[in-house]
Amino acid sequence: MKKILIGTRSKIKNIDSRKKTNKKNDTRFGNNRQTTGIANKSFSNNRRKNIDNGSYSGLKKVGRKKYSNDSIQEKMGPKIEDGLYHIDSLSSFKEYLRFSPRSIKGIKCSSKLYDKVCDLLTLFNQSELISKIKVLSNEDEEDLSFQAQVKVKTYDIKDLLQDSKNKQKDLVVVLDHISDPRNLGAIVRSSSFFGVGYIIIPEYRQAPITDTVVATSMGGLSLVKVVSVVNLAQSLKKLKDEGYWIVGTSMEGEDFRKVAGFYEKTVLVLGSEDKGMSQGVTSICDRNVTIPTSAEQKIDSLNVSVAGGILISEFSK
Repeated sequence: MKKILIGTRSKIKNIDSRKKTNKKNDTRFGNNRQTTGIANKSFSNNRRKNIDNGSYSGLKKVGRKKYSNDSIQEKMGPKIEDGLYHIDSLSSFKEYLRFSPRSIKGIKCSSKLYDKVCDLLTLFNQSELISKIKVLSNEDEEDLSFQAQVKVKTYDIKDLLQDSKNKQKDLVVVLDHISDPRNLGAIVRSSSFFGVGYIIIPEYRQAPITDTVVATSMGGLSLVKVVSVVNLAQSLKKLKDEGYWIVGTSMEGEDFRKVAGFYEKTVLVLGSEDKGMSQGVTSICDRNVTIPTSAEQKIDSLNVSVAGGILISEFSK
């Protein structure tokens, strides 16, 4: 009888049963393998120098065109990193007071709102922040009544892996190159509402964290930790090794209701607005899901933040 394991991922080491090649007698690489290895190492070092100098001459046989570091940076987009951002909503401000008061670095408000802001700080036992309040002048009050400056920190995949060791059940959300900052903010908001602790995003070619993202998340970044990684595929493999099951999203996937709640530790991957999941990420997914509809007349797909909200609510149960 075949035994089925549900909720855990067995760590199985692949054993290569093929016979090891005798390096001394192997003539496929020439008689002098040692010399060949040195030559390959030298080529690798030269290629690395070319990359560091902003040149792709060591990577392509045709078109040895040199690019400046600025042009490479422009192509890859802004890097995801720590920063200071502004929120103009008292509702968002309350969430930071509740869950992340240390991230509040500055407060501006009109004279009319001063007493209300002070009451909020006292209510959440943050009276020491009253000294940071700057009362706006009459001219500034015409354009702005309240603004707080908060720090958003990005985390390393090692932080997530360390926290996961103490969890029997967990849901991690991965965003595969989301381009719209409002979608990013909305997904963060949904994740914070349903108790998701970590969101993984690629370091480049991804909507960066901006004032728009922070505002749209409505305080979600006071709870959700953003992990910035260079390689999504490698990060997913590390999560697999820690017992997570990778669930991707695609129009050709199976009904998500058959998969939600099936695994104890799940990684939910949401693809970009126009291209969906990248090929490298798709190949790593254990299963792919979709949101079915019984409507006779329908458009092809949902907005990624809307679809994400539906799926996160189900997979977090």
